[in-house]
Amino acid sequence: MFPTNMASGRPKPPKNSIIMDTDTIVYTDPMSVTPDNTEPPIKTLMGTIVGLLDDSQKDRVLSAPDSVLSFATFHPLAASGRTDEDRKLSARTQLEHAKRIVIETFVSGETFWRYVPRARGVNSVGDEGTFPRVVLVCGQQILMGQEQWDIYKLDSFYDCYIPSDGTQSTITPNKGKEKGPSGPSDASSQASSSSTFTKRSFSASDADSPVHRAAKQRRAYVESDDEDEDEVADIVESMVAGPSVQERKSDMYKARAARREKLASTQKSRHHTLTAELEAELIDLTMDDIDDVPPAAPATSYKHVMNEEDYHIPRRAKVPRLSPGPRVPLMKPPGQRRNGLTKAWQKYLGRQDDARKYRDQELNQAIAEDAQAYPFSGQPFDRDPPTNGFFHSRGPPAPEYNDSDPGDPVPLEEKIRRMREINQKEAAAVERRKAQEAAQRAHAEAERVKAEAERARAEAEQHMTGEQRRQRDEDETRTRWANAKQRIRTAHPSWSLGRWTTDRALECYRMLSSDFDKGKFTAEDPVTFYDVPWPVLHPFGTYGPEDVDWLAVERFFEEVKYAMRAQDFKSFLQDGQRRFHPDRWASRRRWDGIAEKQKNEMQTAVEIVSKSIGCILDKANNSAPPPPTSFSHPTIEYHYADDSPHHLLPRAPGEIVLVLDHDSTEPHGFSAKSLTTELAVVGLKVTEAPGAGVVDDGVKNNNMYVLETTVLPEETVEEEDYQSPQLILARFKQRNALLRRVLDYPQHMENVTEDHLPSEPLSNEPPSAGKL
Repeated sequence: MFPTNMASGRPKPPKNSIIMDTDTIVYTDPMSVTPDNTEPPIKTLMGTIVGLLDDSQKDRVLSAPDSVLSFATFHPLAASGRTDEDRKLSARTQLEHAKRIVIETFVSGETFWRYVPRARGVNSVGDEGTFPRVVLVCGQQILMGQEQWDIYKLDSFYDCYIPSDGTQSTITPNKGKEKGPSGPSDASSQASSSSTFTKRSFSASDADSPVHRAAKQRRAYVESDDEDEDEVADIVESMVAGPSVQERKSDMYKARAARREKLASTQKSRHHTLTAELEAELIDLTMDDIDDVPPAAPATSYKHVMNEEDYHIPRRAKVPRLSPGPRVPLMKPPGQRRNGLTKAWQKYLGRQDDARKYRDQELNQAIAEDAQAYPFSGQPFDRDPPTNGFFHSRGPPAPEYNDSDPGDPVPLEEKIRRMREINQKEAAAVERRKAQEAAQRAHAEAERVKAEAERARAEAEQHMTGEQRRQRDEDETRTRWANAKQRIRTAHPSWSLGRWTTDRALECYRMLSSDFDKGKFTAEDPVTFYDVPWPVLHPFGTYGPEDVDWLAVERFFEEVKYAMRAQDFKSFLQDGQRRFHPDRWASRRRWDGIAEKQKNEMQTAVEIVSKSIGCILDKANNSAPPPPTSFSHPTIEYHYADDSPHHLLPRAPGEIVLVLDHDSTEPHGFSAKSLTTELAVVGLKVTEAPGAGVVDDGVKNNNMYVLETTVLPEETVEEEDYQSPQLILARFKQRNALLRRVLDYPQHMENVTEDHLPSEPLSNEPPSAGKL
């Protein structure tokens, strides 16, 4: 980096630089040349002197050898002569259409200016970017300033190019247009020829007066309306074919003639209200460059005022494009004809829009000139004036202005208000358009980055072997599994805390099932092992594909069936069977994007879960119904206290026996109990039987006994009761040894102390023959 002069804003040259002029600096990069750095130094080219690198450049750029160049930024409003207050009425007050101009000053003091052309590759000079920058000039790296860049653009011998992809700008010889000098003789000849001012020089008679230029421009726009209408007629006639084409064409010409007569009469009446001086003031000095500076586009249909001489301009004779006979069809493909018609229609719309913009600009200028011709008195408008129609103020009376033109009934104040609204709407539209363009550029950049990443990945895959590709797929799959596990744990932090129970396992299964059923898995975002709701009792994240086996699935459904009704349990099994059906996975392409090794493991686990759920569902559908909790037709038997207890045992499978016995300790004098393990009595109610009060002899028992029962759940084994086989075998041996000692040596029972007892309590079950 070079130091910067704070006064001029230009970089300060180092001690070894050569100062050619106060405005131009040519020096080399002050980098120390070492054996490790073999790159040539970068030259710096700044200032306004022509021909620092090419002596023949002065003959091609300058009109005189001793003239001096200076550069500036030009805007159309700078030459309009309006005040700051009038410029607020313009619809284009931004400096987005500013241009670079070069001013050439001769020794005599005369000056003339011209536009600096844009570089190749950009739409305007404003899109060229900022300077100074490093430019490749004929294969040499040079740090160039804005003025030197403009000088090379003025030289037709060089081609200045700015790539659209943001790479380095270049300047190359453009020998196709003009040849440069090959030697001193050519340079001298060109210098002599340039002394005669053969280039463009300043002359007041070179261009027409502003009035003639404005009238010429207006005539061009009036003629363009006719040409546009003819083109629209051609487009319509080419689209619609039939016997009534000539009739419609005739009607269209008649309607067009009527519109032109009406427009001419309106413009003539409007013209008589303006003076010649006012018409001269309406001329814009920037009419020669109207193509480069787009005019404003307010939404109005007002057309500009024409001079009487405009109606007597000889026009080019129009030749009918359609002959009276049948139209000969063009031998072109339908697609080509359709594209041609579309382009012609778009071109017509563009010309119509340009003409409308120009007419609207003329309206804005007319409004501004009207405001200057009738100055305001400085007093505020009286919204409720007196009945006599005069304003009353302490100062001198302002000149009365009465717009009595019947062709313009809109007052000036209303016109100004409309123009302000138009300016606000246009500014808002510009902001919206910029935001949309920025969003489109961001989207295009994202798409480009994505496409480049895909292309780089495809190229890398082409150079990989089969083993490398397999290893890469496995690494990516393991990474996705780890990310999925961490993501789910982050979403459900409570799953990693506390004791893991059956209820928490069921909650985890249901939540993962909901996310899994809604998920959209693709080859770019494939399903992972932890996205699948595996029906196991293990805590989340602590199991792998090898832990999903038949026994684990059966234990899960055996535990969770008590948490829901029988019918809900069947629906729960049916949903799980559909979820893990292998055909469902294949039809939804859920195996795409998974490495071969992990894919085989998951396929085995899915098949085990599907078959296991199918077997459990079959058992649930074929199992006997649970014992009833209410008995509509019970069999009542009476037994005495000295009867054998065997008479109370069930006589058939599934038979339930309830005993109602006398018990003086109970408040009612009776107690109830169940002799069946599947059913238990939870309550006894004693009420008076219906109709017992009608016949009451005092001997019979007229009470009614209501027994409340409930179904007992099956005994389940908690997960912590499942211990290792070694611990169970050791406990069995310890208990068996104690039983042998008790049975074989009953006389030594007093020798059995607490030290010989096992650490765990003995089972209440009697020892079987196999255990002894």
